[in-house]
Amino acid sequence: MNDEDDIGEGRGTMRHTGLWAGGMLIVVGIFALVVASGYTFGTPRRMGAGFFPVVLAVLLVLLGGALTVTARHELMPILLRLRPVVAILGSILTFALLIRPVGLLPTIIIAVILAALAEKGRRLWSVLALGAGVALVVAGIFVFGLNVPLPLFWW
Repeated sequence: MNDEDDIGEGRGTMRHTGLWAGGMLIVVGIFALVVASGYTFGTPRRMGAGFFPVVLAVLLVLLGGALTVTARHELMPILLRLRPVVAILGSILTFALLIRPVGLLPTIIIAVILAALAEKGRRLWSVLALGAGVALVVAGIFVFGLNVPLPLFWW
């Protein structure tokens, strides 16, 4: 038996840990899918009790699969880049928390700015222009086109 094959030594540690972690995420995701299958799913517009658990379970399975594949191919540095993950998740969370009290347009602009932090070297003016454009398109589609009752601003 080589030293490289030993779980507690060298580069094999990261590979084995990634395989185990990915496998566990897949098992937990499949378990959550089985449990959530007993709830009504609904639609994205009228979510049922099972919508959110099913979406999270699928994300767990996909993340577990990605972790397993990358651990298998020893591409772990790709998963260790946290800046994009934190920026995108922070953007989504900020959108969810600010949409009602602040309004649609400012919330979208803030969310786009936070999401732009995922990539280095973005210019502030281009990000602001993108945020304003996305905000106007979303307002046009959802507020004016589909009549979704969302306030555009906090006043």
